[in-house]
Amino acid sequence: DTGAVNRSLGLCESAINLKIALACRDRLNQYKGVRVYMTHTGVDNTYGKSSLSRRVSVAGEVGADIFISLHINSASNKTANGCEVFVPITKHEPKYNEQCTALGEEIIAKLTALGLNSRGIKTKKSGGGRVYKFSDGTTETGDYYYVVGEPISRLGIPGILVEHAFIDADSDFLDSDSDLEAMGKADADGIAKHFKLKLKDDFVPASFDAYEVT
Repeated sequence: DTGAVNRSLGLCESAINLKIALACRDRLNQYKGVRVYMTHTGVDNTYGKSSLSRRVSVAGEVGADIFISLHINSASNKTANGCEVFVPITKHEPKYNEQCTALGEEIIAKLTALGLNSRGIKTKKSGGGRVYKFSDGTTETGDYYYVVGEPISRLGIPGILVEHAFIDADSDFLDSDSDLEAMGKADADGIAKHFKLKLKDDFVPASFDAYEVT
């Protein structure tokens, strides 16, 4: 699934997302007590795309603590720019919104340090197509984004969706591997700060300031 495309510059969301995700994984692996599970590390189009349902199932199979979906944004307004994070809307279980909002704020802080505009933490309710059903018999209109709401309703795992930048207006951030690597590292450092992770004892960075999570 190619996702958003900037044809004039040859930018494709799926390729960009994967580069960001791999950089995020590699950075997180430098911290203690972390195990990163990727829903894929490169899809062979011969076998088609990995469905959203299958990606959420992976989180359940590995017993994940959180599901993080990485994306690039697009809009009909070609001047729209910046990063934003979508978090769960459920009020029945406010802990999910609270935890994901705190995590999203840390990620946005790291991304804006790279020069990206902050569009903030957001929620988006479905038009009624997704309904949460709880054990006490109550129901609630669910999240618009499957990867935000479904991990909660099916697995009890919090989920967030990170929109790093816009494929058109933010193309200067998306057209070099070094910038994409920086975004992945920013995601990881935001995650590390939220979960109070510490670097591995045997890790000696070239410049500690660049890796320090405060």
